[in-house]
Amino acid sequence: MMISPVIAQDQERSLALQYYQNEDYERAAEIFERLYDKEPGSNFLYRYLFNSYILLKDYEKAEKLTQRNIRRNRNELNFIVDLGYVYIQSGQSDKAKSQFDRALNALTADERQIRSLANSFNGIREYSYAAETYIKGKELLNDDKRFNFEIAGIYLRKDNFSKSISFYLEHLRHNPNQIQQLKNTLQFRLEEENLSRELRQQLFGKIQQHPQQLVFSDMLVWLLIQNKDFSAAFRQVRAIDRRLNEDGKRVLELAQAASAEEHYETAIEAFQYVIDKGRDFRHYRSARMGLLSAMKDKLISSLDYTSEDVEKLDEAYAEYLQTFGTNRNTISTVLERSEIHAKYLYDLDRAVNMLEEVKKLPGIDQQTEASIKLQLGDYYVMRGNVWDASLLYSQVEKTMRNNPMIEEARFKNAKLSYFRGDFEWAQTQLKVLKSATSNFISNDAIELYVFIRDHLALDTTDTPIRMYAEAELLHLQNRNEESIAQLNLINEVFPNHSLAPDIALKIADIKISQREYDNAMQQLEYVVMNYPEFVKVDKALFQLGYVAENYAKNREKALEWYEELIINHYGSIYVVEARKRFRSLRGDFN
Repeated sequence: MMISPVIAQDQERSLALQYYQNEDYERAAEIFERLYDKEPGSNFLYRYLFNSYILLKDYEKAEKLTQRNIRRNRNELNFIVDLGYVYIQSGQSDKAKSQFDRALNALTADERQIRSLANSFNGIREYSYAAETYIKGKELLNDDKRFNFEIAGIYLRKDNFSKSISFYLEHLRHNPNQIQQLKNTLQFRLEEENLSRELRQQLFGKIQQHPQQLVFSDMLVWLLIQNKDFSAAFRQVRAIDRRLNEDGKRVLELAQAASAEEHYETAIEAFQYVIDKGRDFRHYRSARMGLLSAMKDKLISSLDYTSEDVEKLDEAYAEYLQTFGTNRNTISTVLERSEIHAKYLYDLDRAVNMLEEVKKLPGIDQQTEASIKLQLGDYYVMRGNVWDASLLYSQVEKTMRNNPMIEEARFKNAKLSYFRGDFEWAQTQLKVLKSATSNFISNDAIELYVFIRDHLALDTTDTPIRMYAEAELLHLQNRNEESIAQLNLINEVFPNHSLAPDIALKIADIKISQREYDNAMQQLEYVVMNYPEFVKVDKALFQLGYVAENYAKNREKALEWYEELIINHYGSIYVVEARKRFRSLRGDFN
């Protein structure tokens, strides 16, 4: 049976491609030559044959091939670029430039031809010529709106931020609906200070030139938020809100973002701005809720609050709930208030009663009910009702199928097994949670799993780790002096034990919760100085930096601790936050 010419040609093409992929360019070129002679109009065959010649460094054949195609295709300027590329590869840069200029000079008012030529220059990394092609194309088409985005992208690749931003913003002026595309383009390079600074300066200029075009103000707000300059971002959104007589939605979103990033002063000011618009505005209640949350987070993250401060905050929560009632819309506020009573006013019974009551509200969705149970379970643990807590966590596990909350419930149950000294069962649960979808759960599960595994493997008895787990539970229950006594007892009964740095870290945690910061720093410095290879030394460094920054007000020392963490423990989960705090202390966002 005879094979048809078409099938034979397809087989040859497949063989040539196989040779090419196997880097046998000589055999590939031989076949591509035969095929191209039969089908000289095939761009596919031309490109593989041309590339084969270049890879073989057979520049004479490559030159003849391109010259032949230039004669046959007067309007296809990419062949002229190919000829220039041959000269580049063969070391004839002057002749290459001559061909690139020739192609550029031959350009006509044809958008397809303009884009094709620019792509050809981009393909061989002749970015300056690619930009020139688009710029000349704008002139030929007499359309200043055209190609700005493409030109900007080329200058961005060349790190010419001034020109790049200029063209991007000009594109945005004519295409405000493409603001998200521009944000996505610049997102991953904003860490480069020169680009971020240039973008900020040019945006301010555009806002002055085109005050009616809101897109530049929106872009500036986005940039300021990316740079964590929430104070400046607030000034911008407030100005927009006032100019357009809006309902505060922009300001509310900014306040929520600032609160999430722990910029509480700005968040509180922004929430208050929305509240001051009055109860008739639709974002009033949301702003009130956000204000309470920001006030709470600001208070507990500070290092010098008093019991009077906590009581005053609780009064603000009570006033809010009295105004809006206890219902499905205010459950999150009740949960926050219960946390204040459980952890900061040390009134566990009141906290439990709040959640028991809110759990009875009709029409609560499954997600909210699970949140209530998880928090209530935590309070039962703090109160010593471990089995009741485990029951609540298990209920969440059973009801919240295909929901991340199931992982949180499982981790809490695994932690209870650890507290009870049932290390084998705890490890079984933690092993599953190591691949949890939540990074927080996964990281915590891995850390606890490794902690149990390593210390059980090192000891002939589980008594030290059992005592340590009991001390952790005591700390969780606010029985801090008993916890410290238990930790010190481990050091006494088992001197120089492998748990020593963990014990120092845990005592530091307790001292921080008691606001005994000098003692906390002593424990942390002990870990850093004596256990440089300790797996949690990164946590000690971060806490040292945090306490030095926020309590000791020692900026230089804080910078020193953060820098050591960033440089020597770059894989640490604390590095992102440490870098943010380091840059803030250094004044990068001023």
